[in-house]
Amino acid sequence: MSRVILRVQDQLQRINLLSEEIDKIKLIETSILRNRPDEKTWSVIEVVEHMVLAHKPYQSKLDDTLHQLPTATQPIDEIKSKAIPSFLIKRFPPVKGKIKFKMKTMKQFTPLLSVESLDEGEINQIFDQFQNSLVHLNKVIKAYRGKKVKNIRFNSAIGASVKFNVAEACEFIICHNERHLHQIKNILKKVNN
Repeated sequence: MSRVILRVQDQLQRINLLSEEIDKIKLIETSILRNRPDEKTWSVIEVVEHMVLAHKPYQSKLDDTLHQLPTATQPIDEIKSKAIPSFLIKRFPPVKGKIKFKMKTMKQFTPLLSVESLDEGEINQIFDQFQNSLVHLNKVIKAYRGKKVKNIRFNSAIGASVKFNVAEACEFIICHNERHLHQIKNILKKVNN
């Protein structure tokens, strides 16, 4: 299987697109953001909360690892991902509008919101937390460009079975967010019909 080539500029552009899309979604009426299309489907705000929760275990790992990495002699523009991260990265984002690789959400990443009682301020706070996670990713990507990222790998949020370097972890998080942005768009279609 071919390995994924991670490109700094591509990652930064995709983060900007995610940020722009979430800014648009944030403007949608609160009742729609809280609405679950059915019993088994999350609401839009629950999906956003899930993305916030999924970023948290990586935040300190990314920051700590960045501080430990030696400086690169030349800026890095692209990195070839290892086999297991490549496998996950390729299967995570939607393909032709469909989410092919289904995954069960681990308990620690399940949003525990009382959706019905969330007010506009609380919803805005969740959106702000997500935007902060995108700002964090942006800073990490710009910083890793000047580091020897292949020198240190760390456990993923699911444990030692998957290890990432900083660039791979950033890509994984971006793909995860793109996947859930697609989910949000599907939820909005269902809720608005």
